[in-house]
Amino acid sequence: MPAETKQARVRRLSHLLERDHSLNGGILFGLDGYVVEIQARAMSVLNAPTPWRLATGITGMASGTVREALDRIAGAFRKCRIPDPDVEILINLTPATLEKDGSWLDLPLAVIMLQAAGMLPDLPEHREGDFVLLGELGIHGEIRRVPGPSRSPTAPGPDRS
Repeated sequence: MPAETKQARVRRLSHLLERDHSLNGGILFGLDGYVVEIQARAMSVLNAPTPWRLATGITGMASGTVREALDRIAGAFRKCRIPDPDVEILINLTPATLEKDGSWLDLPLAVIMLQAAGMLPDLPEHREGDFVLLGELGIHGEIRRVPGPSRSPTAPGPDRS
């Protein structure tokens, strides 16, 4: 089978460049919870499939732990045999003024990366805001619970009488 030309590859994948993707994730900042809108867009068709970590950029005050999510996601995708993307992906986390920290955004980042790469369908636009996705990904592909704020040992517990 002859190798696909760059022109043919761009023609085959150009529809991905026209799509908008949005999901809601959530983070804790201190004891307060915040909804983070996660936007993604395929920016360009790559010459060849490229590792997820290299094909994906994140903007919007993402801390080092959120950037580490790309490594966890890449490991999970490899374990699940999800192929590398054919497009460069840009992800924006809003509001940009709120620093994003922790592993709460792993799951929504993974989902939106798959949507931007054309591997998962989008939610219908009228349903996008109905859900908030939270979860940490392990490099073996498992979805893990994320920690909430710890209760003080002196805080009253539930009434068990």
